[in-house]
Amino acid sequence: MYYLDLIPEVRMIYALISVITFIISITDCIRILSSFNEKSPVVVPAFSAAVNAVLYNSFTYGIDVRAGFPPAIPWAPLFECFIRMPAAAYGMLVLGTLVISSISYVVTSNKINSKITLRSIRDGFNTIDTGVLMYKNGGFILLANTIMQHISQDITGKRVTNGEIFKEIIFTPDNHIVLSDGTVYLIKENILNINSEQINELTAVNVTTQTNLRKEVKLLEDRKEAFNKRLSDYSQKVDEVTIKKEILDTKIDVHEALGNILLLTKSYLKGEKNAPDKESLKSMWHKAIMFKEAISEKKEDQLAKSLYDAAYVCGIKLRIEGELPPKESTQIRKILSTASREAIINASRHALADRMTLKITYADGLVSFAFTNNGKAAGKITEGGGLSSLRQLVNSNGGTMEIITSPRFSIIITVPEKVS
Repeated sequence: MYYLDLIPEVRMIYALISVITFIISITDCIRILSSFNEKSPVVVPAFSAAVNAVLYNSFTYGIDVRAGFPPAIPWAPLFECFIRMPAAAYGMLVLGTLVISSISYVVTSNKINSKITLRSIRDGFNTIDTGVLMYKNGGFILLANTIMQHISQDITGKRVTNGEIFKEIIFTPDNHIVLSDGTVYLIKENILNINSEQINELTAVNVTTQTNLRKEVKLLEDRKEAFNKRLSDYSQKVDEVTIKKEILDTKIDVHEALGNILLLTKSYLKGEKNAPDKESLKSMWHKAIMFKEAISEKKEDQLAKSLYDAAYVCGIKLRIEGELPPKESTQIRKILSTASREAIINASRHALADRMTLKITYADGLVSFAFTNNGKAAGKITEGGGLSSLRQLVNSNGGTMEIITSPRFSIIITVPEKVS
């Protein structure tokens, strides 16, 4: 049986396979010619494309022959040879060229993927997540990858056509641009010298995540600052309420003592047997009056009490040398309170100390707080969250903080006495 004796459906399938093979071969030829310098591999797909072109034309020639029309195409003897081929040989030729073309296409793909070519360089720039634009002096575009074109479309509504004009458009004081979808890019400029020619390069790095994280950190810092302020106000109010309560309790005690003295005075005036003598009664009145005046003029400083209590809770006996800052110096007292807490915690937790000394000195408009303990000697100190926050607080108020590890661990803080 010859090819021409096959039923039309089978010949149609062979023709369709020939068309598919021809398309694969032509595509393979184009890829080889555009990707490689050596042209020898193009022979196989080119030969396959030529054979399948002949096979398809043999199909149309066979239709004319079966219908009894005179041949209307050139090279009729060639097509006559094909349509008179045995059906099995024709089928093997069609399927064989399909297999050969497919193998050649796969080989070409693997070679393209494993070799650096102009196409692979272009595809590589288009797949990275950074925008890249290269242009010559004057603005002539050498390369603009997909992301940079997307940025240009979003900002200007059109593709990049001039590098220098585009640079003037996208550069901002902080070198950040925000697209309509909220994406943030950091723009950087580099100057390259290639073959003694200056090439200008613009890169756009996606920093959306970092920008959002900075905003979240700023929000958290603002919340922390507001919380610390509320906590400071609350602590101050607690101190005021505590002082007022203690003064009230003391006044009650004074009033009770005055009442007892009045009763004793009444007994003395009546000449009762158990009444105190004149000198004793006079001494009682003197002490009561002096105590009342002292209470009315002086209020107890709760800062010292809070420091002693904090040390006691941590198992440390605290000794304070020198005078505490006046209550009007709220910021200095805050620094002292924060530093004392950190020094007490470190002495108890790391140095295993049971005694601590806080020495307060005033000189040349500066106030110094020196903390020392009797714990074990410390090695290299790595400032963690507590010490770092303390140093930041001291520095922000124009002070200095020094950490001494030998012969004993000490923290020395010096701040201006007039800090408010």
